[in-house]
Amino acid sequence: MNENRDGKSPETAFIVRSTGEYTPEMRAVVNRVYGGNDDSYFVLSETTLDNRKDKKRYKVLFLEDKDSVKHTVYFEIG
Repeated sequence: MNENRDGKSPETAFIVRSTGEYTPEMRAVVNRVYGGNDDSYFVLSETTLDNRKDKKRYKVLFLEDKDSVKHTVYFEIG
């Protein structure tokens, strides 16, 4: 298992406790990685991904940072 949890793919997704909603725990991770507060990025959209092979669920956020760079961030829902 890859221990480099950077949220850039399902394999390296941040692990969070959630029912699939965008939670304060996820917001705290995004704030830490993308600038420190909610003004440093904009959530363009979000979705929930079910992986049939390993039966894991992911919350996927599509963000744009303050520099207009787009990012996809994966959270493994545990």
